[in-house]
Amino acid sequence: MLVAMPWLNAGLAGEWLSSLFAIIVIVLLAKTIYFNRKEIKRIWYIFIPLYFFFLLLFISSFNVTFQKLDELKWKSLDLDNAIVKETDPEKIKMINNHFRNIYLMEKQDPKLAIAIFFNLKNTYLKTFGNKPTPALSTISKYENLITLGTSHFIPSSIIASHSIIPDYLYIICSILFFYLCYLSFHNKKSIRKLLMTFFISSGILALVGIYQKYNYTPNNNTPEIFGIWDTPEPRYFFASFTYKNHWSCFAVISLSVGFAFLIRNIHIHTDNFLRSKIIPFISLFCFILFISTVYSASRSGVIISLLFVSILFPYIKIFKSKVLFVILSLSFSIFFFSFKDNKSITEMHNNTKQQIVQFKLGGLPLRLHLWHDLYQQISLRTFWGYGINSYRSINPIHQSNEVLNIRSIGLQYAHNLYTPLIGHGHNDWLELFSEIGWIGFSFVLLPALLLIIREMISTESLFAKSLFLGCFSYCLFSLIDFPIRTPACFIIFCGIFGVALKYSKLSSN
Repeated sequence: MLVAMPWLNAGLAGEWLSSLFAIIVIVLLAKTIYFNRKEIKRIWYIFIPLYFFFLLLFISSFNVTFQKLDELKWKSLDLDNAIVKETDPEKIKMINNHFRNIYLMEKQDPKLAIAIFFNLKNTYLKTFGNKPTPALSTISKYENLITLGTSHFIPSSIIASHSIIPDYLYIICSILFFYLCYLSFHNKKSIRKLLMTFFISSGILALVGIYQKYNYTPNNNTPEIFGIWDTPEPRYFFASFTYKNHWSCFAVISLSVGFAFLIRNIHIHTDNFLRSKIIPFISLFCFILFISTVYSASRSGVIISLLFVSILFPYIKIFKSKVLFVILSLSFSIFFFSFKDNKSITEMHNNTKQQIVQFKLGGLPLRLHLWHDLYQQISLRTFWGYGINSYRSINPIHQSNEVLNIRSIGLQYAHNLYTPLIGHGHNDWLELFSEIGWIGFSFVLLPALLLIIREMISTESLFAKSLFLGCFSYCLFSLIDFPIRTPACFIIFCGIFGVALKYSKLSSN
């Protein structure tokens, strides 16, 4: 799965892939647990976060915040009568269009229907105010019908629906994948074989992405990704990933694997590293992965990649070598000269320049407004949160006027009318905090983060240190984006975290 997942539209190839992944992980983990019963009895405590997460999901399933309406409740809403009584044609149009979308979406994705409704409420109040009208009365009536008496003293879920099962399954099986990777290996050699296969595959995928980016021509008739999968926004895809920042996140994790092998082999061949056959190969693939972050035009990817390399570089014992210094100087000179007029470099430069100008004029990036909204959202239900994958549904309730104004700009230039919803808060840490609350953060997320930091600092293995630094880079990406929503990022993170922890343990024995 470490090798295959990134190639299959970064894990977004379809529900069949999610189901296959879940089946494979559950079956293999059950088998692994059975054959490692004695070891598991000794390390039972590492399963505490998993047990607690299961408990959160179980309790929250009995404490539902919203419900979808059956036909009887829709009739009681009496929408036709409200439209007849309403005299303002703009209000009639808004109410009619939104409730039609809500009715259709309730059957497919109830969580999205909730988001559309609260977006309607926000837009209506911003446009027409809160003066009593038949339209506003209908909005209030619908909200009362879908809202249940939720207790704030126990965990909650956003809605009771079969549509939330895939969301739960994805998160659970990704966490289980960490345990599977940790328990499955009993020697360092087998871990290195797996990681080398993954590293080679990632390097080839990066090479494909660079070629694809260099030769890409927009075509409405052909899907962007390998001619198989469409992308929501063609400007932002790279290789098999629909979003460039998520590719960069994946590339940095892959780069951590490459550097683990590079440092290990340089330490083995300290006296004659230039004659080693594998070091040039690893260096080439590391260079390709780094170049791919530049070609993807991901500013955060380039910054975190450089930060990652600068932290690990001192651990290469021969970094003071004059020969190595000359090689690196020439490599970076060629790199910067080659990319001087590159479109990706120009795009990153222009985006940065535009944001600086906007900031000087008093405008803040959308992400900062989203983070502020998330902070307000968290402050209202800090302890338990709103439930797993509740952000998209809850966000319109807490959306600020600044976000509403920025979203309305896009509608002015749209060729087709659409409902502009915020799908992600561009900060996985805040978003997850809002969903599982302080208690979930403290028992599930914080232990993982502290373990990564502890191992990154204290592990005796430089190989494992590089892997943990890659995991920490993922955590940094999660502060400014949402890589957890791309399976190839989150699942690979969980897998690398698992094998890194096992490698560190085996190295200390």
